[in-house]
Amino acid sequence: MDTTQRFSTRAEDYARYRWDYAEAAIEAVCDIVQLKSEACVADIGAGTGILTRHFVARARCVYAVEPNAAMRRWAIQALAGYPAFIAVDGRAEAIPLPDRAVELITVGQALHWFLAPAAKSEFVRILKPDGWLAVFRNSSTDPSYDRLMKDLRSERYGWDTSEANKSPGQPVSVYFESDDYLKLSFPAAARLNWESYFGALCSHSHAPEESHELFPEFQIKAREIFVRLSKDGLMTVPYATEVSLGQMALMHRTSPTSTLHG
Repeated sequence: MDTTQRFSTRAEDYARYRWDYAEAAIEAVCDIVQLKSEACVADIGAGTGILTRHFVARARCVYAVEPNAAMRRWAIQALAGYPAFIAVDGRAEAIPLPDRAVELITVGQALHWFLAPAAKSEFVRILKPDGWLAVFRNSSTDPSYDRLMKDLRSERYGWDTSEANKSPGQPVSVYFESDDYLKLSFPAAARLNWESYFGALCSHSHAPEESHELFPEFQIKAREIFVRLSKDGLMTVPYATEVSLGQMALMHRTSPTSTLHG
């Protein structure tokens, strides 16, 4: 399957239940890059607009570049009322924007699906001189939750671990060619009921769909975990929004690597 189509049947769960990025992470990026109200941003692999929505009131234009039509429709439904929002049918390796079109490129939980050499070339092309790249990622910071998720995300419960469903991407360091970029981390927490917890699980491309023969086992195991970790029908999972931030035009210059914690 074309990797851009993996989320066609999961777009609604993705839009409704995926964990948001910490507001402090957004504010830090805007402050560091000195994002001005007349600036333009390109959110690459924008999906349903979870990251895009943090910038549509902060910039003159925000291009939400997304190849999957179902995901793009959810972004349009949520953000069409913002004058800055522009939905773009495109992919990281072939971004349909002019050269030097934006001051900032953002990427959420999509970088691992990109073909790095082509995507990097496109990033450099559409960025203005001294333009910035900000890559956001949400990761659980609860070891006990992670252990339980590792058990659930296995072939035993229909989780797709096949080579065909492995992402082709490279780590974020490849885009900067060195460790000369900022690494930021901001604490957050997901407060989940059963619906939002299970919906977020089902939004993953590796999760079994309802038609899968092991879906009942997957649901039962997920319910066991929820019951174990929840109290009064609510589960709280601490996580961090991690941001990798740097100026691609300056990536060959030497400056100290920084690690900040919000």
